[in-house]
Amino acid sequence: MLLAYLVNSGLHALLQRAGAYRHVWHPALFNLALYGIVLGLLFHLLRWMQS
Repeated sequence: MLLAYLVNSGLHALLQRAGAYRHVWHPALFNLALYGIVLGLLFHLLRWMQS
């Protein structure tokens, strides 16, 4: 979960510099959804690496 938080923080900074948050209706919900996606991808990656 910590790794997902760190990746999400990096993505947040990158998207903020690119100006992507101008097109987002609710940045807090967007960040929460982005964190969920990153966490899910990391769990999926870890499961794939174990098999």
